[in-house]
Amino acid sequence: MLASTGVRPCRTCGSTAALTPERVHAQVVDQLRYEGDLATEVVRDARLLVCGGCSRLATHTCLDCGCYVEFRASLRTKRCPRGLWTV
Repeated sequence: MLASTGVRPCRTCGSTAALTPERVHAQVVDQLRYEGDLATEVVRDARLLVCGGCSRLATHTCLDCGCYVEFRASLRTKRCPRGLWTV
């Protein structure tokens, strides 16, 4: 954590930029352009609803797998690491 700002840098890239919901969404949308096997919107939304009620959700990230939940839920073949998605 940077003592002067109270901001903890990203463990992967070292960035200290604030991860707002808008910034996370933009990063997810950008990365999904490279993915070919996407879930339908209905499936993605159902998965995100489950994630929203999970105790392992930390803002935008799943504490079990480390993924942005919006990204993982958008991929057709991915599964919840806790087995909570039924779709």
